[in-house]
Amino acid sequence: MTNTSEAATALNTAWPISRGRSLKTAKRTCQQVLSGKRPPSEARNAFIAAAVEANVYVKER
Repeated sequence: MTNTSEAATALNTAWPISRGRSLKTAKRTCQQVLSGKRPPSEARNAFIAAAVEANVYVKER
């Protein structure tokens, strides 16, 4: 993922689990970032938490 829009798309269309607390939070956070209500760093942190919850490998920068 290179931006919040890509992360939101992955969370909503290609995520390996369909439910989870971190997944729900990440989806909401990405939408808030895209609408300018939160900083992008919060979307990144929420995405990583959802990835951990779904056992998806995330390569750190």
